[in-house]
Amino acid sequence: MLLTIVLIVGHVVGVPGPMLRLGALVIPPVHMFAQLRGAYELRKRAAAWRTVALLAFAFTVLLAFIVLRLLHGLTD
Repeated sequence: MLLTIVLIVGHVVGVPGPMLRLGALVIPPVHMFAQLRGAYELRKRAAAWRTVALLAFAFTVLLAFIVLRLLHGLTD
């Protein structure tokens, strides 16, 4: 939610679109890495592969959500 607010404010202030898109793609994985590393006291390598696994799982869930929404719309 906070990322959305920051991106909207950045757009209103006049931050270039490519920079906003780059921030939207880079900030969440960096944040997840930092949270995993700090919360579980992991080394960089362990936190990195867990971040990749978490991103893969999140992407899979997003795709499933989109497909289910489309199927629901087509069958209604």
